[in-house]
Amino acid sequence: MKKTLSLLLVLVLVMGSLAACTSGGGGGEGGEPASEAGDTLVLQMYGDIMSFNPDTLSDDNFYAAAQNVYQRLAKLDANTNVIPDLAESWDYSADGQTITFHLAEGAMWHDGEPVTAEDVEYTFEYIRDNDTCVLNYALQTVDDIEAVDEHTAVFHLSAPDMAFVSNLSWYGCFVLPKHVLEASGWDANMAEPVGSVPYKFKEYNTGVSLVLEANEDFYGGAPAIKTIVYSIVPDDATAMQALLNGELDWVTSIPFNSIAGLEGDSTVRLVPNILPSPQRIVFNVENELVADVAVRKAIAMCIDREDIVEKAYNNVYPVEYCSLPYMSWANNPDATYPAFDIEGASKVLEDAGYTKDADGYYVRGLTITAFESMGNADTAKLISANCEKAGIEMKPDMYEYNAWANKIEVEHSFAIELQGGFLGPDPSALGARVGTGGWASFGYSNARVDELLAAGVAEPDESKRKVYYDEIQEILVEELPYVCIAEYASVEGCASNLKNVPMDGAGKWGWAEWSKAYFE
Repeated sequence: MKKTLSLLLVLVLVMGSLAACTSGGGGGEGGEPASEAGDTLVLQMYGDIMSFNPDTLSDDNFYAAAQNVYQRLAKLDANTNVIPDLAESWDYSADGQTITFHLAEGAMWHDGEPVTAEDVEYTFEYIRDNDTCVLNYALQTVDDIEAVDEHTAVFHLSAPDMAFVSNLSWYGCFVLPKHVLEASGWDANMAEPVGSVPYKFKEYNTGVSLVLEANEDFYGGAPAIKTIVYSIVPDDATAMQALLNGELDWVTSIPFNSIAGLEGDSTVRLVPNILPSPQRIVFNVENELVADVAVRKAIAMCIDREDIVEKAYNNVYPVEYCSLPYMSWANNPDATYPAFDIEGASKVLEDAGYTKDADGYYVRGLTITAFESMGNADTAKLISANCEKAGIEMKPDMYEYNAWANKIEVEHSFAIELQGGFLGPDPSALGARVGTGGWASFGYSNARVDELLAAGVAEPDESKRKVYYDEIQEILVEELPYVCIAEYASVEGCASNLKNVPMDGAGKWGWAEWSKAYFE
């Protein structure tokens, strides 16, 4: 672990120095453009959009682009801190059960209608009342939402919730236009989405691109770049070559083995992006093949983190031994997963009463369901190979992202799946993964975990909150609803003359927001 972390720190320092050398001036903190050149920005997007309603599905292909179409009450910056968005400020009552959001005046939907507190009320009441929505689990303490006036929305909670604003700044929490959705229906694909940010929808071509154009009437001022094209390029190596050829201005992740070779390229800026977003295997505990914790423990003991990080992630990802990322203030370093031990994995199964069949297997028929992304296929192969040595029959099962998402999130037709996923911005986000009824809990339920999750969000003192989350982590490494492998750490690439990219905007703009960008 020390070796991997050291390599990562060196990478960050090198990339930070390169960024400092290549970044240009601008006209001040907001980044006024130095010229009128560069009206079009071309960005990588991995695949087709599942729905233009960003509160219904966990759609990673659209998530970054959605932040340039819609607003949230609050949003996350590049360092995953909560900053204002549509709400310029908010207040907690003394008992923590009433939260008042003060909306920006002058906000307009792209069709010219004003954004009001009634849109906030409509959006979050629908999410609260419909368990198909991603954020539904986090709104169950909402008794009532009150539109006091056009610019004031008040949430009345049944219990204190210190993580409430954090949850409303993350995933599945975009404020949507009441007048549009009441007419079309919430579940409509919204072929021409209506948002409220500095960019608005222009066109979408399946398999090719999503195009946004500047909203010249945005209340905060029109953006410098007039057109954003999200070009669908699923392969990172292809995207990197397109960046070098000038066909893309930004790519999500430079291939691991290409990072060093680009350090001296003056046309490219490399930007580190390190998030508490661990790669992990997740068990569908309702599937009989992995319902037994002994099977899950044996599989966990077949995960060689150092080997995976070296072979699948080129030592860029740091290894992760805990169920809550080491970067989180609530991480419990004493609650760690079982150590890599193939012989020990076989013994766990034998002690639980499993016997080998004629082919030498204790357990048969398992697959790791994963989507095509850098490192995923190799990770699935390495875990499967070790499981085979322990007498657990397992095969990788690879899919295109949308097909994978449908299989996992809609159909729940899997035993084991490999995924990443942000565990933040507050440790209470564990509720989505392991709380009873959480959108990604996949059948896992533990009454004590639910009790601790409730206590954790109700406690305002951080040191006291940590005690609850420490115990949750102790339970998770014993019951193993998921097993973390490594933390996410990518290097984004952009044209060297592109300024104010999302990762530059800590404290000032959202981590996927391009409204302040310009070409020098």
